[in-house]
Amino acid sequence: MSIMGCAMSSITQRLSSRRAENKSKPDTPGSTKKGSSLLSPPAVGHEGKDSAETIRSAFLSGQLKLDARCPLDDRQLYCISKSWKAINRNMSVTAINMFVRLFETNRDIQEMFTSFKDVRSVSELRNNKVLEGHALKVFCTIDDAIVNFDDMDYVLRMLQIVAQFHAQRLTNFEESFFWRIEEPFILAVKEELGDRFTVSIETTYRATIRFIVGTLAKEFVASRQAAPGANERQSSSPGDTPARQISNGM
Repeated sequence: MSIMGCAMSSITQRLSSRRAENKSKPDTPGSTKKGSSLLSPPAVGHEGKDSAETIRSAFLSGQLKLDARCPLDDRQLYCISKSWKAINRNMSVTAINMFVRLFETNRDIQEMFTSFKDVRSVSELRNNKVLEGHALKVFCTIDDAIVNFDDMDYVLRMLQIVAQFHAQRLTNFEESFFWRIEEPFILAVKEELGDRFTVSIETTYRATIRFIVGTLAKEFVASRQAAPGANERQSSSPGDTPARQISNGM
């Protein structure tokens, strides 16, 4: 189980593969997206490079055309494509910082993880390999959305898959859990960008993370409501269903 990170890898691989096949670009190294997975952080980071460069070039030439479903305007998209490069290069540290911040104010979420629910020391958390792996999976969902804002069909479908996984497989997961990632994400980005984290940059990143978690929350609710027996579950008390803990960061 995860907060955003554990979409089933075979599905996301097929989704990314179809996206790559639809790109009419020369078959040269780095020119097409290979099948990405939310479970393979390095690949996601590498694959986003081409889209980011395309966005920057289109903006500078005045030819950037935004999908109406994109949460950012053209200047915001250009700015985030530039600043995200620094975060992408140091994704592991930023992802861990995000989770440490999350646990500081959401002890109940940490207790859902069997592998490090009893860890109290911040230094121990930062050095926990299981946490690092899980944090990267979560952060790669965010990364996969940000670097692909030039293809909103792909972004919305990817987020839908992640949300459906949580709704259908993780019985003790709640819609509100998605929203709890906003502030820890902003703080982790601020720490990574330092002086480059201006008021306008914060506005852009808040709009971005709110779009991502908002989409996840909406699709999560829709999936839960569409599931067989949804009415019966809603009328049951929380104690009727055993809580499922997160094991090994998954």
